[in-house]
Amino acid sequence: MQKVLITRDAAKAAFLIDLLAQHGVTGIPFPVTEIRAIPQLHPLPNFSDFNGIVFTSATAVKISGDLFASVKTEMTASMKWFAVGEKTASAIDKCFGKSPEIIGSIGGEELAKQIFEKFGNSISLILWPCANEVAFNIKESLHFVGIECIPWVVYETNAMPEEDLRKQCPNFSQIDAIFFAAPSAVYSLSRLESAKAIPGIAIGGLTNQAMGKCGWRNITQADTPTESAILEAILSCLQHN
Repeated sequence: MQKVLITRDAAKAAFLIDLLAQHGVTGIPFPVTEIRAIPQLHPLPNFSDFNGIVFTSATAVKISGDLFASVKTEMTASMKWFAVGEKTASAIDKCFGKSPEIIGSIGGEELAKQIFEKFGNSISLILWPCANEVAFNIKESLHFVGIECIPWVVYETNAMPEEDLRKQCPNFSQIDAIFFAAPSAVYSLSRLESAKAIPGIAIGGLTNQAMGKCGWRNITQADTPTESAILEAILSCLQHN
């Protein structure tokens, strides 16, 4: 049975692992980064200045729900809410009690296009709670359609300590492919030279670029960051290697 290393923790990798199992492939979760909320955000944004807020991950939603607990009423009253994907939208509903507009793709250009087509000039300034490292950049794409976007870093991703990485890493000779969901995961695992000989799957363009920069040469990129597209990319990678 073929094996794919998924550089996410078991909870985030669970759905993809189930999909792979249906195709006779074993998914192995191996988180190579650690997420840490940034506890002190001063000053908080003046939410009345914004007419939109976009979340591109459920992680950003959950952390923002804690960090912004004291101003949830102000946030929910003043802005149009956007979510990338159903999971992010579900997290927004749970943490903030809002039903956001769901954007189908996390690619910056597509996200900007969907927001502009639905709301035009009524959205001019968007707040983007995000990580210190992002897998894609929506700021430039939104600016291109006349919408200003202010990134607001609410958490950071840190590489697993190298000693732990070397102790916990699987036997790469038994791994057929590696899936990366963010550039930070690429940079972390790239400290193990033997990993770079294994075919890799990138969730998107920036992750693909990071893989190339770090020395991966056999790279398959998912067309979109949805589970179905990721599954298709993984199966294609396995078939051709």
